[in-house]
Amino acid sequence: LKTKSADRVLLKHLLAMKRKQQLITMVTCYDASQALLADRAKVDTVLVGDSCANVVMGLKNTNQMTLNAMVHHTRAVTRGIERAYVVSDMPFGTYLTGDDAVRNAATLVGEGGASCVKLEGFVPDIIRQIARFVPVCAHLGLMPQTADCFGTRGRSYADVKQLSEEALRVQDAGASFLVLEKVCAETAAYISQLLHIPTIGIGSGKHCDGQVLVWHDMLGLGDPEQSVYKFVKQYCNLAPRIVQAIEAYIGEVKQGTFPAQQHSYYLSETTRQKLKDDAQLWQQTSGDGESVGGHAFFERIMSISSSTSTTTKIVKSAAEIRRWRDSLYDTRTQVIFVPFLGGLHDGHLALIEEAKQYASAHQLQIWCSLFLNPLQFNDAADYVDYPYDMDADIAALCKLGVDVVFTPGVHDVYPCYDAEHNTISDAQQSFAAFVDFEHITSECDEGRSRPGHFKGVGTVLTKLFAWIRPTYAVFGQKDFMQCIVVKNLCREFFPDLSIIVHPTVREHDGLAMSSRNNKLSRDERERAPLIYQCLCAMESYLLSSSCEHLSIARLKQIGAEFAAQHNIDLEYVSLHTMDSGRNLEHMIQETDGDALMHYTKSHEIVISIAGSVGPSTRLIDNIVVGGNHKKNMLAVIVIMHA
Repeated sequence: LKTKSADRVLLKHLLAMKRKQQLITMVTCYDASQALLADRAKVDTVLVGDSCANVVMGLKNTNQMTLNAMVHHTRAVTRGIERAYVVSDMPFGTYLTGDDAVRNAATLVGEGGASCVKLEGFVPDIIRQIARFVPVCAHLGLMPQTADCFGTRGRSYADVKQLSEEALRVQDAGASFLVLEKVCAETAAYISQLLHIPTIGIGSGKHCDGQVLVWHDMLGLGDPEQSVYKFVKQYCNLAPRIVQAIEAYIGEVKQGTFPAQQHSYYLSETTRQKLKDDAQLWQQTSGDGESVGGHAFFERIMSISSSTSTTTKIVKSAAEIRRWRDSLYDTRTQVIFVPFLGGLHDGHLALIEEAKQYASAHQLQIWCSLFLNPLQFNDAADYVDYPYDMDADIAALCKLGVDVVFTPGVHDVYPCYDAEHNTISDAQQSFAAFVDFEHITSECDEGRSRPGHFKGVGTVLTKLFAWIRPTYAVFGQKDFMQCIVVKNLCREFFPDLSIIVHPTVREHDGLAMSSRNNKLSRDERERAPLIYQCLCAMESYLLSSSCEHLSIARLKQIGAEFAAQHNIDLEYVSLHTMDSGRNLEHMIQETDGDALMHYTKSHEIVISIAGSVGPSTRLIDNIVVGGNHKKNMLAVIVIMHA
């Protein structure tokens, strides 16, 4: 997608953002593909950093980066940029004299395409000479090119005075903005107030005029065994998923299942027939020392191609699914199972992609169910109006190569279903069997808000698990409490079944993907991301170092206040443990006011919300906070201001 020139971020825009107190975003990039993605996310500035030496080139120190390498990577990044303002690092040793500095800066701009160059260190005279020709970003605090100690800067009174004076001097020398790396938050905040040029912080607190993170740190692309800096927040953890994808590719190539028919190109039937009949051609080929005829050759090729293509089996009855599963028992076929209500969207299809990774690694078949379970609905009208298209859902699953799709009818799953009373009991079935979860209405706001919902979940999944006998089953984190009760169900009745929880998949504006989103009006859809933003506002308060005495009650009040300010009809906000789903209010004794903060330092918790932004539908969402949590829902968290 090409960006209009009017949308391009210029230096004057960044300076105006400082004046208007609008925060600036910066991320490092090192090639065109990264730059393209960053640009599509509408980041304000891209830094082609000398951190490339570490994260891309495998070098130990950033001072090993050369000018030629920096020009190469800068040129690659600018090819992928249409909108963002591009800053390029000047490598160590390229600005020792004024003449060298001006010449090398001109090279980064002229050959690399950068809009600005960045210099580490207090070098006002050099900055003054370059700034006559090229915009300059200064860099104070921790300076990795020359540092022998990586501790925090600006800690003492003398440090604060010195850094402040240096910041003013580089500003006066002509620097257009200033990076502050690993500077104490108060010191960075003071310097940011002191200057009229923007400050960009990395590990320097939230009160700078903008923030920068290294691409690989932010996306979890580093060595999983290596710890990350305290100031780094991983918005997703891609490294394990990439390894898993490569393992799946290796497995399919070794098994001969990739490339399949849909990945290959074939001769026309006319050309194929001519080749079959050319006896002289086939005398030149041999297999195991014997001549291979054209007809046999093409039969073998097409046979192999057909065997590697996937044909999805559609099963419509409980009896048939049990028979089909029994027929595979002798072959020791194992199954990964993904159950759906229907109304599939990209969030659901992400669960299939997760299942495909496991299927390739463990030689599993992927089975899905499409069953709109009436026992999960409290409101009959909600059940009737649920947005789904069975034929479209089946087509989507077939396209993804699912092995089996199970589409039973209501009376096939519940032979004694009573539609009038939404129950599976009738006059001939006085002692109907259900699977329910103790304390679900007292411990869980979702259970209290939807009486009978989890009984419907437990009952249908018990049947499906018993019929299909999967080794793995995949669920989405968006329905957090469902994941908890399903794990408990398996612990008690299906101990050999492993539950995989996939992170919540979100729209570009943070709204959790849901079939119910299709019921939102245009105005409601524009306001729906407020549900997620409410959670993010609570998260920012909880993780703020200035909120040491934040209680559960106060945190819930913050969520309620946000909802009231933005006209969200809030049903509940609740806090639960990530591992067991227990209500934190029933666990933590907040006599000193610090219990919540202490708990989240070592434990992951889930903040859940339910509410609506209009009359069309009810929305739910949750985020994971605290402990060592790093995945953070594969979404850019909206930073809210207190």
